[in-house]
Amino acid sequence: MLSILAIGNSFSQDATAYLHMAAEAAGVETLVVNLYIGGCSLKTHWENMQGDLRAYHYEKNGVGMGLVSLREALTERAWDVVTFQQASHDSGLKETYFPYLRELSAYAKELAPGARQFLHQTWAYAEDSTHEAFVRYHHSQSEMFACLKAAYGEAARELGLPLIRSGELVQRLRAQGLGSLCRDGFHIEIPHGRAALALLWLKTLSGVVSPFSPVGADAEIMAKIRACVAEVVFGDSAAGSLKLAQSYGKGPYRPGAIGVILLREDGQEATEAEIEAARREAEAREKAAWESAVPLGGSAADVVSFSLALSVGDIAEAGAGPRRMEALLRLASIYPEGTVPAAAEI
Repeated sequence: MLSILAIGNSFSQDATAYLHMAAEAAGVETLVVNLYIGGCSLKTHWENMQGDLRAYHYEKNGVGMGLVSLREALTERAWDVVTFQQASHDSGLKETYFPYLRELSAYAKELAPGARQFLHQTWAYAEDSTHEAFVRYHHSQSEMFACLKAAYGEAARELGLPLIRSGELVQRLRAQGLGSLCRDGFHIEIPHGRAALALLWLKTLSGVVSPFSPVGADAEIMAKIRACVAEVVFGDSAAGSLKLAQSYGKGPYRPGAIGVILLREDGQEATEAEIEAARREAEAREKAAWESAVPLGGSAADVVSFSLALSVGDIAEAGAGPRRMEALLRLASIYPEGTVPAAAEI
C-alpha cells in the first residue's frame, strides 16, 4: 500500500480529493491523508510544529476524521510519501519559504525517516480572480505563475526535493483552451481540474498511469489531461536520466535490485534455476555497461528540462498550423517576458 501524507491547505485538498479513486482505478492500494488548514502557509505550519498544536483537520481519503498535530500525523505510521507546499498567496515570494520549509523537512525526516519528501508546486490564479492577494502579482496570471515556478524551483533545488508540478500542468491545460480551471478564481475546478491533479500526483509518486475519469467528466477533455500529464512527468523523467548520466560509471560498480521476465517457447513456467541464470546474466551486462561508461559530468544544476509541448494544440494539423501555433503562443505567454517573441520566431 502506498501511504501519502500531504501537509498543506485547501490546495492540497483539491489535489488529493480524487487521488485514492485514481489509484484504485489503476489497481493501486493507497492511503491518502491531507492535513488541512485553510490558507495555511509554511510559516504557520512551522509555528504549529513549534507549539505541537492540534490544529489540523485530518482528512483520510477525502473524509474528515478530527483534529491532529503534525507530530501525531507523522508518527501515526511509516509513511511512504510526505509533501509540503506554500500557501498560494505566498507561492511566488521566495523569501517566504525559508527557514520554515527547511525546518519542516528536517522535522518530517526525524519523525518519518523512511518517507520520500516532495514539494507540491501549486497553481496561479484565474485571470479574473478577485483573491485579495492577487494584487501582489499585479493581477497577472502569467506573472504569478512565473514567480511561483521560480520560487518553488529554487526551494526544491536548495533542499534536493522533487516537485509535483501541478502549477505547470494547470498552465498547460489552460493553454489547451480548458478555461481558467478554477471554480472561484483560485481553487481548482471540479471535476476535470481535480482529476488532472490526481492523475499527476499518482504518476509522479508511483509511476502508474490510471484510467480514472470522474463522474460527469468529458472524454475529450480527459484525453487532453492525460496527454498533458504524460508530458509534464516525462520532462521530469528526462531530466532525471540526465542527472543519473552525470555520475553513471563513476567509481566501483554497486550492484542493485535486478528483475527479469522469462517467457519460454513451450509456454511452461520458468524454473528457479533458469530465473537465477537470467538474473546473473542481466547483472553481468549491467556491470559491463557501468565499467565501460564515461560519466557525463557536471552538476545537477546544469540540467534543464525544456518541453517541446508536443501534445499541446491541434496536432491534426500538418506541422505547426494556425490553431496549434495559437495554443503554443498562449503556453509561451506563461513564461518570463521575451519568450513569446522567441516562440513566434520559431
